[in-house]
Amino acid sequence: MAMAPPILTEDLVNTSSALIVGMAAISWLLIQTEAANPEDQERRYAAFMFILATPLILYTVTRIIFLLNNPDSVTRDRWDLDWSFMTELNAFEINVWPVEAVFGEDSRWRFFTAAVINSARVTLVSIVLCTLLGIVIGVTRLSSNRLASSLATIYVEVFRNLPLAVLLFLVWTQMGETLPLFGEEANIGGWIYYSNKGFWIPLAESWRVYAFLATFILLWAFTRIKQTIDMRRQGSAVDDSDRAVLMRSGMWGAVIVIGTVFVLGDITTPEIIKLRPDSPGTWRVADGTAFEITPMFTAMVLGLTLFTASVVAEIVRGSIQALPRGQVEAAVSLALTPYQRLRLVILPQALRSMVPLLNSQYMNVWKNSSLAIVVAYSDVFYVIFVMMNNVGRLIPLFLLLLVTYQVGSLLISGIMNAYNARVTRVKI
Repeated sequence: MAMAPPILTEDLVNTSSALIVGMAAISWLLIQTEAANPEDQERRYAAFMFILATPLILYTVTRIIFLLNNPDSVTRDRWDLDWSFMTELNAFEINVWPVEAVFGEDSRWRFFTAAVINSARVTLVSIVLCTLLGIVIGVTRLSSNRLASSLATIYVEVFRNLPLAVLLFLVWTQMGETLPLFGEEANIGGWIYYSNKGFWIPLAESWRVYAFLATFILLWAFTRIKQTIDMRRQGSAVDDSDRAVLMRSGMWGAVIVIGTVFVLGDITTPEIIKLRPDSPGTWRVADGTAFEITPMFTAMVLGLTLFTASVVAEIVRGSIQALPRGQVEAAVSLALTPYQRLRLVILPQALRSMVPLLNSQYMNVWKNSSLAIVVAYSDVFYVIFVMMNNVGRLIPLFLLLLVTYQVGSLLISGIMNAYNARVTRVKI
């Protein structure tokens, strides 16, 4: 019976490696010789990258198969991807809103869902605030006012070069030092109570808030559709004159004022319950009478906003400076005011280079929220980390953590890519 050559039986790894290296070298030579044909070169380049990735793919697949079928029972149990333990009752408390997760009554899936919502809401609020602050700081850096420009530069250089974990720690400690103690019962007119344990503000009825948001969204959609129809019928762009902008701003301002009055039409102020009236610090807010903002959430939002806004400011400044000088000169020749130049000429064109960079920063906000453990905020990383210590199922929980952050990043990337396609639709 013919035997296989020794090189294939005794040195399979070296043989496979030599074969892959040879295929990669041939593909690279073909790429260099087909430089005149972009389509063939692109196809060869894709094949070349696949050849380079093949060893890693094969190693990953075979390694996972080996671990799942390992003869060692301990290793096999560690890699068991059974998720039944997530249906058991959770054994620790977290700070949650709006999804309630009760210690000893709800499953680990419930706590995981609450943690994901915690991470999502701190990310959304931070993205909005850092974008607004970053645009202001970035434009201020280009100001002719030396004082304003210098202050904006100092802000960028300080917060951009400060590690986020250190910044979160500083914000957390400063909040503890500056906010009044819980026993002082600090409040503003009996409407807002605040201390180093949180903020309590008046609570509006949920249906009023949802009704206002739904009306606002429907009105916005109606105006956008009407503008699109008018543009197609008349063949003209949206009126961006100062008068038109002032009218639109007045309309939306009136909508917000009316909606605010509607929401505040039936609110409950914080109701304080004192267990021992003569002893300070024995009060608490009655359930359902106030909306609580925890200091952990506030510290996370402040830290992420201050840190990311410094990077957004540099993106805004660089994108504006990258515009051709002739664009600004043309706007000046049209006698546009500085505000009109910024709103009608500079920022719309700068968005083309800003959006891809902002996409990366927004994904960084989502991933940087994993540092919430510094301020004891119950985000998804914190909750899964505690579950690992309690349950010991590291591999399934790590996979769950990986998928969670991956899905969040892909969602942000998809939204920003769709917006980028809309921004770059118009050719300059």
